[in-house]
Amino acid sequence: MGKRMCVFIHVCACVRMGMRMCVC
Repeated sequence: MGKRMCVFIHVCACVRMGMRMCVC
């Protein structure tokens, strides 16, 4: 679930860290 939001919000570096929750 959080991955989808991360893809849209590349402002958050959650995808880079590979975290489950997208936090800015």
